[in-house]
Amino acid sequence: MGPDRRWLRRSGAGAGLLLATLACMLVPPATAQPSRPERALRADGHVYFIGELVPEYALPHAGLPSLEELQEFQFELGRTVDGYVAPREGVQTTRFRLSHLTYAPTQRIYASGLRHINEQIVHWLNGHGLRGVRVRPHPDDIEPGSNRDLRGRDQTALRLLITLGSQGPQAQWKIIAASADGPVYMIDQIIPQYAEHHRDHPHLAELERAEFELGRTADGYVAPRPGVRSIHFQLRQLAAAPAQRIYASGLRSLNEQIVAWLNARGLAGVFVRPHEEDIDPETNDDLRPPSRPALRILIWTGRVQEMRTFASGERVPEDERVDHPVHERIKDRSPIKPGAVRGMDLVQGQVLDAYVARLNRHPGRRVDVALSPGRDAGGVNLDYLISENKPWSVHAGWNNAGTDQTTDSRQRFGFTHTQLTGRDDILRLDYLTGNFDEVNAFVGSYEAPFPGSERLRWRVHGATHEFDSSVLGFPGRHYKGDQWGFGAELMANVFQRGELFIDLVAGLRWQDIEVDNPFAFDKAKDNFLLPRVGLRLEQRSATSSLFADLMFEGNSESLSGNDPDDPSKQGGLGRLDPDGDWVVMRWDTSFSSYLEPLLDPAAWADPTTPESSTLAHEIALLFRGQYAFDRRLIPQEERIAGGFYSVRGYPQATAAGDSVFIGSLEYRFHVPQIFGIQREPTQLPVIGEFRYARPRVYGQPDWDFILRAFVDGARVVQSDRASFEENQTLLSVGFGAEVRLWRNVFGRFDLGVALRDALDVDAGDTEAHFSVTTVY
Repeated sequence: MGPDRRWLRRSGAGAGLLLATLACMLVPPATAQPSRPERALRADGHVYFIGELVPEYALPHAGLPSLEELQEFQFELGRTVDGYVAPREGVQTTRFRLSHLTYAPTQRIYASGLRHINEQIVHWLNGHGLRGVRVRPHPDDIEPGSNRDLRGRDQTALRLLITLGSQGPQAQWKIIAASADGPVYMIDQIIPQYAEHHRDHPHLAELERAEFELGRTADGYVAPRPGVRSIHFQLRQLAAAPAQRIYASGLRSLNEQIVAWLNARGLAGVFVRPHEEDIDPETNDDLRPPSRPALRILIWTGRVQEMRTFASGERVPEDERVDHPVHERIKDRSPIKPGAVRGMDLVQGQVLDAYVARLNRHPGRRVDVALSPGRDAGGVNLDYLISENKPWSVHAGWNNAGTDQTTDSRQRFGFTHTQLTGRDDILRLDYLTGNFDEVNAFVGSYEAPFPGSERLRWRVHGATHEFDSSVLGFPGRHYKGDQWGFGAELMANVFQRGELFIDLVAGLRWQDIEVDNPFAFDKAKDNFLLPRVGLRLEQRSATSSLFADLMFEGNSESLSGNDPDDPSKQGGLGRLDPDGDWVVMRWDTSFSSYLEPLLDPAAWADPTTPESSTLAHEIALLFRGQYAFDRRLIPQEERIAGGFYSVRGYPQATAAGDSVFIGSLEYRFHVPQIFGIQREPTQLPVIGEFRYARPRVYGQPDWDFILRAFVDGARVVQSDRASFEENQTLLSVGFGAEVRLWRNVFGRFDLGVALRDALDVDAGDTEAHFSVTTVY
């Protein structure tokens, strides 16, 4: 057993390393050297990283041929530049012993090579008088049928399971322990002990009541394995029974189960072994006197002895990566600290993961954790690995999401700073215009955490803009206006489970609206005080994202001082007979996920198969809108449908209503993900290094080319509908493409086809949507 090291990964040496490492131990090849290097074929199947082949009998017996002899039997495999395969014509062959693999680097062995090894083991056992022999990889290591690798990423040993036919004498053999089970110990009680006391340790009484599993053979207890009957027991039950024979493999399995039990209770960096005064940790000799068959089990739980931050990305200079002052807040707020500060040094995995997930909510930042052994037994070094983009950016964009009555073109310019004062505070400023003439708007916001709290944030915002009736979904009424407002919000994280967050949001905004309507009074103007409250849900991972926002907002006629019957006030803002008191429920929900991890998670998670570990296919769903509870709203509070960002295939703001329901289903195909692995970047003129494909499994290229197909729809409903108002249904289908270069240039084209008639739109009409954005 060893400490929990989540930074460990399987190391895969190339086939070429075997030539240098095993040159001194290999028998000369049985066939001539090929004239050119041979490659593995598709028919060779999956490739596996193997550092040791461990044969074992499903039903051990003293009369069976020795597995030690089998380890020294010579086998033959074909050697290609990609790895080892079954021998075939034109491929150089290599002879070796199973025991050689233990002392060599990890090798790439294909499924055909494993099958050939199994066949040679069968022939070897047949030569020892056994019949009905079957050899296959252990089903816990390689899944039968699919051949998927089930081993952990840091596990390179592969077990080969040997079973015998039922018609032979095996049916009457008794199951006994094998030599691989190690020495046997007489034990009448197992006493777990913490190496050091900590107030946050789970009680040992709970551990003694936990259920564990061992395999029972005719001569003692061993680690559970196929063909051996398992028994389940509690540690406290051993004290009430006679002394038992427990083999070293059984003790190792018990230690692993204790580690898993503590991991499940949030502890990381756990190390478990027999007390060194009871069993020698080097020789496994039993040091207990015959009069004391009780065995003490020592438990070390990881405690942070040192904490550091390691920076990467554009925010911190390369020569100042370690413990940079801008990351002191992350160390100060860490729930786990060195030096037993208020007992906070115990490595609790769930607490640490939750803290990292909260840090990763901040835009432009990615934090990971690495644990490594400390200077003392049970000590752990805790490192925060912080990757950050440049905190500020400016952006400029163009799209054709305008209206015929104003301008088709829209431009947007903005500035964002995600660390304005270095305390996770965010400033956003945007200017939107239609050719700097018809439509102009300024939007700004600033948000920051409350001092001493990472779960409570506040935000202030303001906006001013000009509008035309066509922008509000009333293209035939020909009025203009302007409005300005400001507001404030409190956002409290009230629930977290891993990367899933639910926030409670409460706020208040002031809105001043003025309309110039030539068909009514010259001008109408009114103010609104709009409180809001709601919930916000967010969950993001490397392969999916979920966002949901549910808000209730309303106006009180008496509180705001409105008069819906006065045409110079609320009654003249662009709609007949609006309600003075109203509440509207608004929601915005989106979900997207790559399909590979959903359809075949095991194959996607296997890094040895790059062709199945892609993120090429993505599905996205969207549902948003508002419900006005049968209240008539002023035009500025209604919702529009139609256009680039709602129902493609219809012009911008085709319809507007009090209650609006908008949905979209979209499939996206990320083309560069199917290009394989590009280890070295391509050199392009002017640009320099450019990766057109993934640099590694799960990596991202320097660009993306997305093909999409979509279905959009909306239902627009008027409350207390007037004779000239209509409820409308919009429905469209279409396709599109998008190009992304690094994180700086984005171009998008969507073509939608309307499937239902609407105002000035016939079924079959098409609408093309374009946008271009640059970010620096």
